[in-house]
Amino acid sequence: MKRSISFLVLLIFITHLALSQQSPDEKEVFVDTIPKPVLLSDKSISIGLLIGDNQTFNEKVYPDVVISTPTIINVQENANGEKYVKVYVNMDHINIICSGIGLANQKAYQAYKQLLPPGKSGIDDKFASPINFQISNNNPTILEDAKLNEEKEWLYNCKFNYFIKDKTGRKISSLTLEFVFPRPEPAFFAINDSLINKIRNRPVEEYVFKSKDVMRYKKEVSLANEAHTKSNDTTRLPTKLVLRSDIHSIIFWFKPLNCVDIKFLEYTLNDDIWKTTGRNMYPFILLDDLQPGKYKLQVRYPGQAASVFTYEFEVAPVWTQTTSFKIIAGSAVTAFFCVLLFFVNAKYQRRKLRNEIYKRTQLQNQITSLQTRLQPHFIFNTLNSIQGLINKKNIEEANVYIAKFGALLHEIIGKSDKSMHPLTIEIKQVEYYLQLEQLRFKFQYAILIDANINTDETDIPTMLLQPFVENAIKHGIIEKKDEGVIEISIGKNESNLVIEIRDNGKGYDTNSANEGRGNAMIEERINALNELLNDQKIVLAIRSAMNVGTCVSLNFYNWI
Repeated sequence: MKRSISFLVLLIFITHLALSQQSPDEKEVFVDTIPKPVLLSDKSISIGLLIGDNQTFNEKVYPDVVISTPTIINVQENANGEKYVKVYVNMDHINIICSGIGLANQKAYQAYKQLLPPGKSGIDDKFASPINFQISNNNPTILEDAKLNEEKEWLYNCKFNYFIKDKTGRKISSLTLEFVFPRPEPAFFAINDSLINKIRNRPVEEYVFKSKDVMRYKKEVSLANEAHTKSNDTTRLPTKLVLRSDIHSIIFWFKPLNCVDIKFLEYTLNDDIWKTTGRNMYPFILLDDLQPGKYKLQVRYPGQAASVFTYEFEVAPVWTQTTSFKIIAGSAVTAFFCVLLFFVNAKYQRRKLRNEIYKRTQLQNQITSLQTRLQPHFIFNTLNSIQGLINKKNIEEANVYIAKFGALLHEIIGKSDKSMHPLTIEIKQVEYYLQLEQLRFKFQYAILIDANINTDETDIPTMLLQPFVENAIKHGIIEKKDEGVIEISIGKNESNLVIEIRDNGKGYDTNSANEGRGNAMIEERINALNELLNDQKIVLAIRSAMNVGTCVSLNFYNWI
């Protein structure tokens, strides 16, 4: 008897080993929940699964559909030997097997089944139903649960619990089986208008796609795909899909589940709002009114947030929306506005130039007028001085005065048409005038020039210094006679020219200066010159104190 039992156990072990090593072509996979296979005996009792292929597609009818091997999502076993297996609901053939149980020992054990509703995790043996063993000589022992493969199709959110007890009522092996939805698998998709309209108008019909039709649909997609990429072996879709801009509809066909409860798919396109496929459209998803842009399609079976198929594709923009067109159009528009701006700016510049020329002419005329007014004033004052000498019968001095006055007039009138002249000439004219007035009033004068200033190359306005020198004589030192001193210093401060005219006369209150001091006309001329000059500027400053003297300071900014 012992030999018979040993022989039977050995036979079951060999059968178990053979089943667990079947080749993929046999489309059966034995899931062994025992971490390490051991010699089976009366005490080595374990519940496992025998799973058939999870697809029933006819390869001749659907040549483009890949028949995939079954997938076990999760297998767990705790320290008490309780096992938990999660599988896809789409498994076609599932048997609960009992390794270690055979004809010799089957009466020593009893198998039970319990259905756990959604949300319930605990197992209560009182509500379990007994199940018989189905034993044969050539196959492993199977629990007789014929309804398992039917119930899983609509009780996919429930859990099936199986366990074995020995004669004493002790639970020696346990298995919890949970069915979940797989991620939707695409079979193929098409952009064929005829096929799309046919399915759109008659969704309730069942369609059988011939091999040549499938190949034609694939070719159409390949020709319309501007990305020119091959199909992904997993999704059967191009690794990158960029459709022509004239394509506005796509239809996807997904492998249907062998589940009587499932009659639709859920999907979302570029948002988080899940929509269901149209009535009786399962297993198709039709996308209409696609505009140029990027799209992200997500598909799942009802309520299955953890198993989502995602595919990104793009509809190319029309030629007016392409980057090249935008660059060309943008360049053309930019060029147009640049040309327009050029002509508008040119017109504005011409008008501005005319206004500037007119303004400069007006200022030049004003400066010339002021300069012309200065000359008669100077000549009149000089003639008065000559008349005074003659009246005093200083004939010899008057003759010298007239000679020097003639030389000065030659310098002034000969160059009266110029608004600017070299500093050398201005100094020469001022010195002629000082020498003339020195004949009458016997004062002393000095002209100090910084050696770093090139007076020949430095221009200043014509007859700018003479009025201030005249004021220094007639309103400053006239009463001091030979004790009077006039000093003219010409220096530089960085790029600025600084000219100061100092006298030791009686001085005056600068806040109450009268027009007789001759400053009004020269200040008006300086203001006109400042408007005419660009980056240069002349600033006049007068300092005076009673019985101390006067200092006229002319600062020529950015002049050197």
